[in-house]
Amino acid sequence: MNNQLRKLQLVQLIILLEVNRICEKHSIRYILTGGTLLGAVRHQGFIPWDDDIDIAMPREEYEKFLSACSTELTHPFYLLNSQTERNYVYPFLKICLDDTIALEGYLARIPMHKGVWIDIFPYDNFPDGKIQASVYLFLRKYFLSAMSVLRNYFPTTSPFRKLYRYCATLPVRYLSDNRLVLIRERVYSHYNTQQTKKKIAAAFSAKTDIMDADIFDAVMSLPFEGFFFPVPVKYHNVLTNVYGDYLTLPPEDKRQNHGLLKIELGEYESMEEIERVLATYNPSIELP
Repeated sequence: MNNQLRKLQLVQLIILLEVNRICEKHSIRYILTGGTLLGAVRHQGFIPWDDDIDIAMPREEYEKFLSACSTELTHPFYLLNSQTERNYVYPFLKICLDDTIALEGYLARIPMHKGVWIDIFPYDNFPDGKIQASVYLFLRKYFLSAMSVLRNYFPTTSPFRKLYRYCATLPVRYLSDNRLVLIRERVYSHYNTQQTKKKIAAAFSAKTDIMDADIFDAVMSLPFEGFFFPVPVKYHNVLTNVYGDYLTLPPEDKRQNHGLLKIELGEYESMEEIERVLATYNPSIELP
């Protein structure tokens, strides 16, 4: 494995451990998800080529976490979402590490914090009815696309596309930043007062973002890089839905990650410093 990638993974592990500390202190429920869940099950740690960490929370736990961060999250950690960073358009938050850089190519020209991060996804109730589900998915996609256009994430030189984008974003173009985010959050959480069979991650509205509504109810712990973190008891169902035969390694040409353009770890370029910080969370830790 690339030594820089390994150090990046361990720095992300430090962020996860800080999030876990806050969650345990405030009794906030969360689970590993996505490639991080797969890594815990298949590798007892990171997928060797992976370069991020994903965790998930029910919306009500996500709001508790946001509140706890106002007092618990201190330097060098910081919270990145649409309220703390105008140019951040995604409907989930990142916990980042100051004085570091993990640069995704498509964000290179966007002025915003770009520290090493982990993703935290809130899960909202997904409507049972087909028509309601179609409308709900359309609105979720619309807000993500509109905010990406307004923040110039994917610029175009085509006059036709510029006109189309201008017209498509007219319904939200002249809203204040706070109002736009508030309306988006109301759309995402619209069904949370109802009982539904499914939940969906506030992410990109892919089929794989949808899980059974009880996914957070039964949780167990699995080892991940020498520490233990919560995962759903039904992890087999989740991973099969997302990856199919998840225990079989994909061919090398399918082993994808974010393809980061730049990784700068600051003081964490030193493996000794990484190990020192990890030991503050567990003095007897031995890295796999």
